[in-house]
Amino acid sequence: MKEKATIICSTSEFHKVYALFNIANGCASFGMDVTIFFTFDGLRLLRKGHTAAPVFLQEGYFGPDKEKMIEHMKAREITSLEEQFNDVQELGVRFIACDMSMDMLGIDEDDLIPGVAVGGIGTYVSEAKSSDITLFI
Repeated sequence: MKEKATIICSTSEFHKVYALFNIANGCASFGMDVTIFFTFDGLRLLRKGHTAAPVFLQEGYFGPDKEKMIEHMKAREITSLEEQFNDVQELGVRFIACDMSMDMLGIDEDDLIPGVAVGGIGTYVSEAKSSDITLFI
């Protein structure tokens, strides 16, 4: 049986989101099944913007500090957040949006990027119970 990692994401802060996708990529690259359960502010990462891309990858999302961070990362040839996001999708990381948080924040399934499952705390607990690694970001 494959090892599993389950991560709760409750934030949309740049440095934490970068760490989230970096850890998810690392786990998936080691052959683990990875699930990320997005709740509260983390749901913002799954919302469609004016294109099919997640709104967080679009201009201006993280504010002025994002541009400084991107320049710094490019200068040091560090993988971008967009590349990290694309990599987790290619590696088959599963995204689950918390249905209760969606209701609280007025987010509909149609507002989410393609490929996102919707589930409740029972879905998370089921995933976490059988996981070798569980994290909260």
